[in-house]
Amino acid sequence: MQIHSHNYRVPEPFQNKIVVLIRSSASAVDISREIASITNEVHIASWSNSNEESETLPGYDNVWLSPMFELQCEWIAGILSGRISLPSQNEMWKDVEAFYDSLQASGVPKRYTHNITGYQFEYNDWLATQCGAPKTEEQRKKKLSHDFFEQNSSP
Repeated sequence: MQIHSHNYRVPEPFQNKIVVLIRSSASAVDISREIASITNEVHIASWSNSNEESETLPGYDNVWLSPMFELQCEWIAGILSGRISLPSQNEMWKDVEAFYDSLQASGVPKRYTHNITGYQFEYNDWLATQCGAPKTEEQRKKKLSHDFFEQNSSP
């Protein structure tokens, strides 16, 4: 089930469910408090800051908000709601093996599996496509790539 907060009325439809509230508006906080006692789990997936640079979540030095995080939250919500279907386990294992083969062919150790430097935008665009969201604009990709290079090239 997917609804907008303005359509929310009562908590009962969420009983014994896993609920993901997208964006941390006052409405999301209010709804999470109201449904928390009857759901199995409640998660709030919040947007990044207005200029879309990564920032830490206040009070949590190891929790980062970013455009990728937003897309991942939308994707997970789509999986949990049934809007997005996962491939079969066999297909997923084939993808994992192909990925490991590409790492090996590039001389990259498996321990760097989660390092997405170099294909961050490809990953974000894949998530966006899965979620029915717009892909990252080319101009934005250039700006973010430039900013990343500048940040990592200066001591």
